[in-house]
Amino acid sequence: MPQVVGAGMVAGRGGVVVVVAVVVGVLLVVRAHVVLVDPVGGVVAGTGLRVRSRTRAVRGASLGLCRAFAAVDGEWLRWEMGPGPTAVDLVGGAVPLREVTGVWVAEAVGVPAGPVVVVRTVRGWAQVLVGDPVGFAALVDRRLRMVAGIG
Repeated sequence: MPQVVGAGMVAGRGGVVVVVAVVVGVLLVVRAHVVLVDPVGGVVAGTGLRVRSRTRAVRGASLGLCRAFAAVDGEWLRWEMGPGPTAVDLVGGAVPLREVTGVWVAEAVGVPAGPVVVVRTVRGWAQVLVGDPVGFAALVDRRLRMVAGIG
């Protein structure tokens, strides 16, 4: 940074403008990082941003390979499983975040086996298949705290 300031002084007024622009740009990037990334958990914390989980390949009821994923934004948690994005036999669900009372990772009950994100709501619970269940559950938990204003 001292080199940039020195170069700006040598270059005259035009250089000062460049230096000021660089400093303002750096400050804006740092501020955006603080707003978008929670420094404690390192997850996206902007409550209105839609975040999609990694995709998980699973065997469906017809023994074909299916893609499973979930997404969360400021209002909804949605999940889908199907052979592709244009498939008509897509299975999924959605729940408003205000109805979610808990989220954790557990072993699946039934098929497919493996770790899943369990979402408890005021009406029951759902198993959500995603890639990296631990990371996505932490992100949903953090998003719930942000929406609730707990911080």
